Amino acid sequence: MQLNKLDKKKLFWWVATLSLMIGIFIFSSQPSGTSSSYSGAIIEKIVKPILQILHIKYREVLHTIVRKIAHFTFYGLLSISIYNLLQSYKTKNTVLLTLLVCFLYACSDEFHQTFVPGRSGEFRDVCIDLSGCLTGVILLSTIKKKKNKVE
Repeated sequence: MQLNKLDKKKLFWWVATLSLMIGIFIFSSQPSGTSSSYSGAIIEKIVKPILQILHIKYREVLHTIVRKIAHFTFYGLLSISIYNLLQSYKTKNTVLLTLLVCFLYACSDEFHQTFVPGRSGEFRDVCIDLSGCLTGVILLSTIKKKKNKVE
């Protein structure tokens, strides 16, 4: 069976979207200690050398910043993936539907975290997730508009 170009595009965006959703779910399923160790490792390897240069030592604040950047980034990528998936089906109101799907997934993710030891569901995280989604959609829409003007 040979897939045409459009079918390959749809398959790619389905795989990307589901992979991101599964990744988010897996990270959200980790107890707080495991989750903190990941953000701690990022701080130790990437951020700490920079802080040593600047002589700043705010470990807890950095944990929070790293975790919130992760929320923002993962959901930004998710919105790009969902947007492209919906575009491959020629869906109307793509931006609105993308934001709705991301919002609902962020809410379900925060609800899911209430069942994970040491974790909690936070509305502010939904807001951070949605801001990442909005940023992803705005960037992608802007790039596509500029690309269409060039063509």
